[in-house]
Amino acid sequence: MADGVYETLVDGMEIEELQASEKINVKHYLFADSHFTWWACGKSYLCRIIDMLHMGYVDEVLFGREVVEELPRIVREWAAIAGATRRLLNFFWLASGAGKPVYDGDWAMVIRGGMEIC
Repeated sequence: MADGVYETLVDGMEIEELQASEKINVKHYLFADSHFTWWACGKSYLCRIIDMLHMGYVDEVLFGREVVEELPRIVREWAAIAGATRRLLNFFWLASGAGKPVYDGDWAMVIRGGMEIC
């Protein structure tokens, strides 16, 4: 558990550096499961997670069933960030190799076996 908390902190610091130096905005989420692990064995780590949240090293922390309940909202936020929901869904559809996406007419081309987002 300590490794995961430490890695989350290091990732948050790297993301902060990336935002400062390259002007790239990355959302950083932490999904915490296992009631026993966190509430019986890891209460001190929960304090560290809250610290990271307040320090801005993590954008959002979701516990247990919150992951399932909040993930649709988060995905909608991702879609808004990426552009239109349809463009994002088509991108993932094409990237999965599931076949030809519904073509929007202005966003994607398959080039020499690769993909380019316009």
